[in-house]
Formats: sequence, structure tokens, C-alpha cells
Amino acid sequence: PMHLLRGCLFLCLLLVGTLGGDCCGQICRCTKVHDSEMYCEEHTCDYETPACFPGTALLKTHAGVKMMQDLVEGDAVVGPEGKDTVLSFLHRESTKEMKFLRLETSFGLLEVSAEHLVAVSSSTKELNFKLAKALRIGDNLIHSEHGSTPITTITEFTSVGVYAPLTYTGEMFVNEFRVSCYAHHENHYASHVALLPMRVLPSVHTGIHWYPQILKWSYDTIARYFM
Repeated sequence: PMHLLRGCLFLCLLLVGTLGGDCCGQICRCTKVHDSEMYCEEHTCDYETPACFPGTALLKTHAGVKMMQDLVEGDAVVGPEGKDTVLSFLHRESTKEMKFLRLETSFGLLEVSAEHLVAVSSSTKELNFKLAKALRIGDNLIHSEHGSTPITTITEFTSVGVYAPLTYTGEMFVNEFRVSCYAHHENHYASHVALLPMRVLPSVHTGIHWYPQILKWSYDTIARYFM
């Protein structure tokens, strides 16, 4: 049983490690391994590429439209599968300044960080998820009412406040556009599985949640012996 447990732990860490960090941009790495080579004594974290939304981004809740900065755990929101719930926050910092991308279409605009996953529709109408930084003019975002709509303009801007709510389904509509709750790795579904424990863990009041940080640190410490 212990061998099975260790194997499951390693697979979980390996999966998270392939996601390239946490959901909101903090990538941690081991800088000093203990002499026994059994654990990491010191680590450092890179905050240069957070992946979230600005506080002024809008979500449709069952109590009306709310700005991202006003969302709280337990809010009932309208998601791709109907009613959904804000379970937690992967990242919440009201005073942090960072750069975002503004993706404009004929039916409005989506403001999101470069490393966040956005739902897009292919030429065959198949649903895919892409990192915002990989999107180009002409790519089709998915609007809650109008369906596929092409991006007409992409610009960069700076705003204060970063937020990344986690919903039960791992998806949501932001400014009426379908997006993932996850970031950094193009596989939305792998991210959803790796972060299942977040659905029962307490949220963070400010900063980045400790759970994905620990998983990434553990991966850096343990997986190096198997790769």
C-alpha cells in the first residue's frame, strides 16, 4: 500500500509539474538541495508571469453582474453548464500592478493576463483552450450569447488588482466570454484534475494559494530523481 501511495503521489506531482507552475503565475524552484539529496533546503519563486483577471472584469451572477474584485466564495455565477459556484480563489491581490491583454471583438472585449487559458472555437466549431498570449487577430472567442466571434484587436495595458476565482466546473464567463480558471499549460482538463483538492481547501484572503505552490515545490524536489 505504501508503494502504491508513493506512486500515486509522484504521478500527481508529475502532472502538476507539467503544468509549469501554479494557476496564477508563481513558479517555484529548488535552489539548494540538502546534502542527503532527500529534500530541498531553499527555494525561490518567480512572480513575473501571473495569470489572472483585472478587478474590473465582469461576471454574471444570480444576483446580477459583479466585478471580479467584488466576488466572494459561494457566489452563484452563470457558467457554460448553467449555474456554477465560486469555490475559492487561486490568486487575489487588490494592490498588485500587472500587465493584461485586451482582446476586442464585435461583441465586446475580454481582459486577461497573457498566461491564462481562454476558450476558442476552431474552424470546425470544436472547443479548444489557448493561452491568451498565443491568440491572434482572427481567432474566435466564444461569447455566451453570440457564439464564435473573431478577435479584431489585441492591445496590452496595465491595471492594479489581480484575481483568479475557481469555480466548480473549472470554467466561467468573464465579460461574457468563456474562459478557463487555469493557466500556464494548454491542457485545461489536466489542470482541472490536478487541482481537484482545491475544491475542499480554504481560499486565500490575499496572495497566491499555498496548495499549487506546494505541489510545484514538491515536484521540483522529488521528480528530479525520476527524470
